[in-house]
Amino acid sequence: MNSIICMVICSALTVGGQVLWKVSFNGLDFKLSLAFVMKVFSMWTFWLGTSLYVLATLLWFYALSKYDLSYIAPLMSLTYIFSLLAGAVVFHEVIGFTKVIGVCCIMMGAFLVTR
Repeated sequence: MNSIICMVICSALTVGGQVLWKVSFNGLDFKLSLAFVMKVFSMWTFWLGTSLYVLATLLWFYALSKYDLSYIAPLMSLTYIFSLLAGAVVFHEVIGFTKVIGVCCIMMGAFLVTR
């Protein structure tokens, strides 16, 4: 059970970082320029998202040291579920029938892996 909790938290931190990065980049004209990089680096949402990613990575390292890779790696597919939910809740993205079926398949796969 500890491994499942660990992977849920790791997935949630990963998606939290992705959401904050999306917030940071929404409305920006992406250019590889010093001015663009300086603008992005001045955003608190970028740094908070990066911090969540670092925490997720440290938790992933911990999980790798404690649990079988063949068990925990498939559980990271929970990020797909969290991403879909975050897209709908935070960014008001439309969740179509196919996305729901896809998430159900992922949930079933994660469930089977834990058995």
